[in-house]
Amino acid sequence: MKRLGWIIKALSIAICRLNFLKKFFEIYLPLNISLEQYAKPFAPLSEGQAILTSAFNLKANHVAHTVCPRFYDGQIGEQQGLRDAYSNALEVCNELDWSSTIAFVAMGTGVYKWPIELAADIAISMLRQSTFRTTVMCLHNQELLKVYRDA
Repeated sequence: MKRLGWIIKALSIAICRLNFLKKFFEIYLPLNISLEQYAKPFAPLSEGQAILTSAFNLKANHVAHTVCPRFYDGQIGEQQGLRDAYSNALEVCNELDWSSTIAFVAMGTGVYKWPIELAADIAISMLRQSTFRTTVMCLHNQELLKVYRDA
């Protein structure tokens, strides 16, 4: 399987501020070092902020972590926060310009309660600005696939 240059993973503010990734990565990354120790200098992250870390044993070179805002009612700037998350993730990945492929998840469409159509519109509009040769959306079900294709 081809290694991706980057994987973008949306993080919750709670994870960033409380345990900054430790519990999240313990699920699928057996590490030789404590991820908490590795990531502690970066904490806390603000909504939309993005940082890079090693991908450890994932099939990628790096992982860009960004904080996705929770969707409440669409009246308190959530859309700009989601745009910033995508934009800043692209920006930190562009700092190391040797990679040609970048992959994103559908940020905000799970526990952060973003309306899928709105999240898709924002994601696609931001990812059209990608300068990578290949930009991929990793979607986990047919409903998301249809909405993102239509966006």
